[in-house]
Amino acid sequence: MKAILRWIAGVIGTIIALAATIVLLPYAGDIVNKIMPDVTSAAERTAGVISSKLSESARLESITVTESGTVNHDLSLAGISVGGVTFDYDYTASFGIDLKRVQMVVSGSKIVFMLPQPELILDDLVPRNISRKDTLVIISDEDYEALLERERLACRARYLSGDRQQELWDATVRVMQSTVEVWLTNVDDRLSFEYALLDESSGS
Repeated sequence: MKAILRWIAGVIGTIIALAATIVLLPYAGDIVNKIMPDVTSAAERTAGVISSKLSESARLESITVTESGTVNHDLSLAGISVGGVTFDYDYTASFGIDLKRVQMVVSGSKIVFMLPQPELILDDLVPRNISRKDTLVIISDEDYEALLERERLACRARYLSGDRQQELWDATVRVMQSTVEVWLTNVDDRLSFEYALLDESSGS
């Protein structure tokens, strides 16, 4: 008998809970909004502050690199060296992004920063320990300068599109994160920030 009464009580409880849910369902949105402040509005206000800072800024330097290397340019004829030049070099470069091209997307409590592809700010390649091998063919100054330029472009490409590209992107995200932290003094703890590459294929 007691088991039957418990079963009936359980059924009645389930029916009451279901009825309460049906009654309160149209008001659920209002109840949630009263309990939790509007996070989206907070995100939009924060995005507005950052947008103002971005419009006042220019370039953001992501990373400065220094690396060394050696170029051995040999001219041969029928397998015999007839001239060339060898030199060491120091390559320095600075890369970053144009902050005015940064875009933001607000989605609930999340702000996504769409960052442009990092680009070169400036670079330089300085040769040292130059050794000319003017056996039969003399390397002209124009050819020598062309060698320097070719190596400089090769070093640059490693960061913009080669094996160091991910390193450059990671550095850009870290610097952007630090910059946003400086700009925002009182950040709402409910907000989150993400960083993604801006798709500029449409020419925007």
